[in-house]
Order: sequence, then C-alpha cells, then structure tokens
Amino acid sequence: MEELPAELVHHIISLLAGDEHTLRNMSLTSSRFRQPSQRLLFSTLHLHCLRHGHKPSERLIKLLEAAPHIASYVEEFKIEDGFQSYMNNASWLTADLELHQALRLIPVERIKRLMIRLVWDILPIQTKTWISEVCGSPFLTSLTLLGGVSVSLLDLCQNSMKNLRIYDISPPHPAYESARTRTTPLELRTLRIDYHHTGSVLHFPINHLVDPVSNIDLSKLKRLAVLVTGAKPVGPILDQCTKSLEVFAMHMASENYNFGSGRTFDLSQFTNLRELVVCSDEYGSTTNVDPFVMVGETLRTITPQVPLQKIRLFFNAASVCHDMRPWRALNAVILESRRYDPSRLKDVEIELYFPKCKDPSARIHVAQRTFARLLVDSWGTGLVRLKATSTWYSPF
Repeated sequence: MEELPAELVHHIISLLAGDEHTLRNMSLTSSRFRQPSQRLLFSTLHLHCLRHGHKPSERLIKLLEAAPHIASYVEEFKIEDGFQSYMNNASWLTADLELHQALRLIPVERIKRLMIRLVWDILPIQTKTWISEVCGSPFLTSLTLLGGVSVSLLDLCQNSMKNLRIYDISPPHPAYESARTRTTPLELRTLRIDYHHTGSVLHFPINHLVDPVSNIDLSKLKRLAVLVTGAKPVGPILDQCTKSLEVFAMHMASENYNFGSGRTFDLSQFTNLRELVVCSDEYGSTTNVDPFVMVGETLRTITPQVPLQKIRLFFNAASVCHDMRPWRALNAVILESRRYDPSRLKDVEIELYFPKCKDPSARIHVAQRTFARLLVDSWGTGLVRLKATSTWYSPF
C-alpha cells in the first residue's frame, strides 16, 4: 500500500467524500492515507451545539492544540447558533466564552466558504470581529447568511466573493455603511434568496443588492434561485442579468404568492438561459390557487431563440397541479423546441417528493400514468423523465 502512487491515493480518497466514518478509518489505517483523509475530513468545520451546557470551543481548542496542522485544512466554516433551532434553545454562542480563542486558531485566509446562522446583535464583540474579518477576506468566495444577520455584512465582502445565499436575514444596518472598503464591484455568479415568512420581506435584500451604493454587479450572474412572490419583486435583479443568466430557479409556494404582484416572467429576453427550475408546493394553503398555474403563463414566453436545454420541475407528490393550463404550455414548449432544433432541449425532469419514504422510487409507476395524461402530446418524445426523492428541493 505504501507503494501506491500519490495520484491514486488522492483519487481513492476523493471517492470517499462525505463518508466520514470510512475517511476516519482510512486516516488511522495507513500513514500514506492520513494526510489526504484528514484534509478532506476537516475541509468543512461546523460549529453547533445539540445540548445545553456544551461548549463547542472546548472540543475545537483541544483538537487544534493536539494537531495544529488541521487548521490549515479548513476551507468551509459553519457557525449555527441554537437560538435559531426548532426547539428554541438558548444561544450557546453567548455562553461559550472561549469561542473567540478557538476561532483565532483558524487562519482566516484559508476560509473560502462561510455559513452563519445566528442573531448578530447578541454576539460577543470578539466573535463579531472574527466573522467580519472572514467576510472581508480576499480569499472568501461563498457566503451564506441565515437568520438574524444583517444584509449589510455584504458591504464588508471583497470582489473575490462570487456566491451568495441569504435566508430570513435582517434589514441593512447603518453601522456598516462606513465599513465599506470595496473599490471594485462585487460580481456575483450565484445568488439564492429564500424566505420562510411572507413575501413582503423579500424587498429589502433585493433593494440592497441593486442599490448602486452597495457596489454589487449582477450583470454577470449565472445562477439565480429565489422564493417567488410574484414577478415584480424579482424584476430589478432579472433586469440586470438578461444576457448572462444560465439557470433560473423559482420556488413558488401558494401561501406566499401574491397574484397581484406581476403574474408572468418574460423569459424571451434571456438569451443565455440553459436551465429553468420550478418548485411548486403547498397547494391551496391560503389561496386555493396553485401558483404552478402562473408558471404556465411564464412558459408561454419562451421563444425558440431561448437556448433552453433543461427544464426541472419539483412537486410534493401529494400536491401535483392537475390544472391542464400549465401542462398545455409545457407541451407546447417541448414540441416547439423539437421543431426548431431537435438537439437543443435535452431533458425535462419532473421530481416528486415523497417525505419520510424509505423507497420513493417504488411509487413512481403510479405517477407515470398521471403525467402521461398531463403531458399527452409530449410524453412520447422521450424527453420527459420522472424521478422520485425523499430529499427536499435544492435549486442547484
């Protein structure tokens, strides 16, 4: 085993990504596998607390003092405070007084991806300072802001940061306006905006992103995923990326959908669009109208000139829309694409979500009859593919 080429060792380890148990065993089995196994194991560090009284910093300090080299392997850092949990646990971040010492053992310049789920205003000043330094690092490429974090943290980011996800964050904070150090625009490539609450809170992060003062350039955006509350709120972002956008993902929930806030996205203007993703769920929860009906109107705006290669639809298996109008529109898109350029549209994937199902694929044969009826005109093209899953929607 000691004679294995280094390239083969690294290839074997790369195949085990995500399998922590096997990677740990590999790192203990052979000195040849120890370093590459540890590098993959500790490439992501996730600080969270499952029980009251535990202090994640104690375990982290003990680990890094015993093996200081591990700190240099950390490329993705996640901090998740218990204050945001479903059990409404008290904040462990405010009780863990040694956390700032543990954080200082991680080289800021090594971190490429940062995720924080916490309430910013209750953090100790040392923890705020460290997070701010990571946000301002010229090596950071991806940032995820969840929970009670102000969108103004973006003002600290340098133009190396290309990928952004925000979820239920707080409005801009005046304290950050003087902290802007960016001299060139932040050129985002991927943007995801999610909200658990009603659609009215969608406006302030979008307004912040498109505000010229924020110095953020969306004209090179490649992938956009957003909880859709109507076409109008998302319009300011779409207006800036009509020539660059390759993937557009719409999550449409009926409890959030405002049917008076712009009914249709005009996709005819997206000259580089390759993939359209639609997640439609919570049918009729408050409106008794399935927002997927509105998707039909958007589909009708797709012209043959739009270079669409893939359409992906995600439904809760228990709430598939049976209104024929959007399905007629999808039929028309598929058939028109076949007539215009048979080689362009390659895949229409319909993903059905079966929660808490051990073998969702076993249920797919029942759904096939339903979709053969809904897509009667295009079912025989071979483009439509059904997929069953027990994993919730992810746009990318």
